[in-house]
Amino acid sequence: METLNTYLAMRVTDNQMKMSDVILNCDMIEAKLANLKTDKSPGLDQLHPRVLYELRNIVSYPLLLIFRKSLSSGILPLDWKLAKS
Repeated sequence: METLNTYLAMRVTDNQMKMSDVILNCDMIEAKLANLKTDKSPGLDQLHPRVLYELRNIVSYPLLLIFRKSLSSGILPLDWKLAKS
């Protein structure tokens, strides 16, 4: 399975990506949350990475719904545009 970053980078590079073409699932989100650096400070959302890491199995589905809604509407929150990866 491709990682989310690889998948998105490939689609953007090909200049054929539409936000509605992005396919996400809970496993992809959990994998990203499992790789968080838990010793870092909270980001713009003021959530400590340790919280997201520890609750990744619980928050992955609600996050999936939020991401899918954003992708299907074609609207990204401003904070997402400003966030560092």
